[in-house]
Amino acid sequence: MGDLGSGLIAKLARNVVQYGSWLAAFEGQRIAEAAGIELSKLAAVIRASDAKIGGASTLMFRPTVAPMGPDDHEGLVGAMRAAAELAQKDLATALQTAAQLGLELPGALVTQKYCDSIFGVGEVL
Repeated sequence: MGDLGSGLIAKLARNVVQYGSWLAAFEGQRIAEAAGIELSKLAAVIRASDAKIGGASTLMFRPTVAPMGPDDHEGLVGAMRAAAELAQKDLATALQTAAQLGLELPGALVTQKYCDSIFGVGEVL
């Protein structure tokens, strides 16, 4: 990993990713269950999707979390910008639906707020 102690930092970073993923899964289950969707079916859909597009580490392909700049491939920047816009639209719809079901999804709200940063096209938090 690197210098002394970097293994522990990597473990902590990995745990942040895992626990954040579990929060997202919990919030997804809440909205699905409130809408009458069987959670086992939701889990199967998510597993199938993860097998095709990857899971939480899908966006961990860049050597930095800094925003993309003029030296980054124009097509990649455009694709990430489009992905951030799609994520914001999807999360807005999910949050609106959750509100109609009487639910709050704080993790989804934070994710929506930082979509540009997550996709590398906005300032880092």
